[in-house]
Amino acid sequence: MTEEIPKFHETFIPMLDVLSDRKMIHYKELLIKVRDKHFSHLPDEKLKKETKSGGFLILNRIGWAKSYLK
Repeated sequence: MTEEIPKFHETFIPMLDVLSDRKMIHYKELLIKVRDKHFSHLPDEKLKKETKSGGFLILNRIGWAKSYLK
């Protein structure tokens, strides 16, 4: 079974892990660090899947997680 792109709520803990060093980080950099540290094992086809508006779905979901945690 192929692993799916995580739902936004499944990125809460990975995001908190990246933020645990308590350093300031720009929003886009945060999304990329979470993706690279916790979800880089996903196949390229999953990582490159786009939303209808053209952004990467994985980054979109991580962004929603950030909004909910904020």
